Amino acid sequence: MIKDLKKINSLFSKKEKRKLAFLSFTHFASGMLDLIGVVSIAPFLAIVSNDAILKNNEWIIKIKSFLDLDYKGLILFFAIASLSLIIINQLFKFFAHWYQLYLSNSLWHSLHSKIFKYYVDQSYGWHIHKTSNELLERVQIKCNAAIAGVLIPAFTILGFLITTISLFALLIYVDPFITGLLVVCVCTFYIFVTKKFKKKLNELGSFVPTYFSKTFNLTDQAFKSIKDIKIKNNSSFYSKTFNFLAKKYAMSQVTHNLISAAPRVCLEIVTYIFIFSFIIFFILKYENFSHMVLLTGIYAFSLQKIIPAAQGIYSQYTDYKYYKPTFDKIYPDLLASKDKFEEKNFGATNVSKLDFKERIELKNLSFRYQNTKKFIFENENVKISAGQFIGIVGKSGSGKTTFVDLIIGLLDPSSGEILIDGKKINSNNLENWKKNIGYVFQSSFFADDTITNNIALGINEKEIDFNKIEKVAKIAQISDFIESKLPLKYNTIIGEDGAFLSEGQKQRINIARALYNDPEMIILDEATNSLDSETENLVISSIFKNFINKTVVMITHKVSLLQNCDQIIFIEDGSVKSQGKFDSLMHENSSFKKLVAESFKKN
Repeated sequence: MIKDLKKINSLFSKKEKRKLAFLSFTHFASGMLDLIGVVSIAPFLAIVSNDAILKNNEWIIKIKSFLDLDYKGLILFFAIASLSLIIINQLFKFFAHWYQLYLSNSLWHSLHSKIFKYYVDQSYGWHIHKTSNELLERVQIKCNAAIAGVLIPAFTILGFLITTISLFALLIYVDPFITGLLVVCVCTFYIFVTKKFKKKLNELGSFVPTYFSKTFNLTDQAFKSIKDIKIKNNSSFYSKTFNFLAKKYAMSQVTHNLISAAPRVCLEIVTYIFIFSFIIFFILKYENFSHMVLLTGIYAFSLQKIIPAAQGIYSQYTDYKYYKPTFDKIYPDLLASKDKFEEKNFGATNVSKLDFKERIELKNLSFRYQNTKKFIFENENVKISAGQFIGIVGKSGSGKTTFVDLIIGLLDPSSGEILIDGKKINSNNLENWKKNIGYVFQSSFFADDTITNNIALGINEKEIDFNKIEKVAKIAQISDFIESKLPLKYNTIIGEDGAFLSEGQKQRINIARALYNDPEMIILDEATNSLDSETENLVISSIFKNFINKTVVMITHKVSLLQNCDQIIFIEDGSVKSQGKFDSLMHENSSFKKLVAESFKKN
């Protein structure tokens, strides 16, 4: 556990570590106050049970003389003093508990913010190999293991440990033999229970990340394929699978909580037996009634603190063992997110555009995905002039989208260079280059939000320029529909993933989104394939009319659009086979000619 505590300590800043140090102090002080509270009862019990102490005890005589109190007044004084210390102790415990809650939730916020930013800031190439469910599970579930499974148990155990050790030290001073016997019994009991259930706790803890991973994926699949489920009427498959996992998780929770709580029941029974045995022992050992009352009182008040503390140590330890497998899986990401957070802050949103007036050059560009040996592109040399209408064409799976993703910096080349007006694209200017891009994807994300917020996706509502919203909606040929068919117009909620819109309407909102930031290069990846020919021509014409001298790159199979291109890039089997105008490619490249012929037949 100490090893994992060091791990989690490495995740926090110096300021956060100082707060953790103060939390340690509060637990130490709380333990000492427990000791003082128990000790404060001794004078009160001693006076009540033996009034001879008033005449014989030097300290009590001095207090009585200083405060000018009679017998009853002195008893009242010690009672109030002891009660006051106990109240102060309880108030301090309340403060310590509040501070632990406050700090643990602050650190929870810190870890979650860092790891979310770490994932969002990862490259597109990194995200290709991850699923959204996997990342959601890490952020929402696994990240909690660091706080709930390591930090809180560690500091709670620290507080209980200080209380237990300090009170046992007091009891050893009072009666070493009885206390030694008590310590041996309690420690032996919990060591036995811990060893007995260690394997089971590891087994239960290992199932937790498996459960969340599987149920997150299952839930996502079920809700995203709801149309298919309703048509095939196979919801029972998903329900049964989910029910099996949920039931197993519920039983694991029951078992975990039972293992955590069961020893307390046994220990309380043992404690009652011990107390009665203790009283009988003192009756037989001590003839002095007052001495017996004093010792019994001290032991009773001490055990009232020790038993819950000992059970708390064990209970928190079981929580730690339960969450440890989850923590081990998320720790590398938490550590990486801390390092990334420190070197790169939240600011950099006002990035200026990189100048793009002349051309894009690809020099000896090669690319392959991680963990694969086959190159998709190898030693490509391509030039694209600014201000032109560029068509990119090829069979499905030939690498068209990958080619565009390389140009705009979503994917990093394995080797080679990408130059913009002679400037090499690198990590220092990549974000500046991306500011020039307006990308309409084949399938885009739509938030369950207003049309305005979907067009200006990712922009604070207060910063949205509504005039620009109306302008780009008009260019995308969607404004008439919004303003005449929708009662709330641009404030209409479109549903999850644009559920209340047709595919053509979604594509036009998607086009409006890409145009909102006035990009220098507009990329349309099969962006009009859900539009009829008339609407498609209106959209394309409107883009050229309103974005004069802008570079438009269009991935398409439609011959009517390719014929109007200034330049066509023909991609086949992950390679740029030809580059030129439509007529020249028809004469020079038989594969391109065949593709055009197939397109004619389809249309």
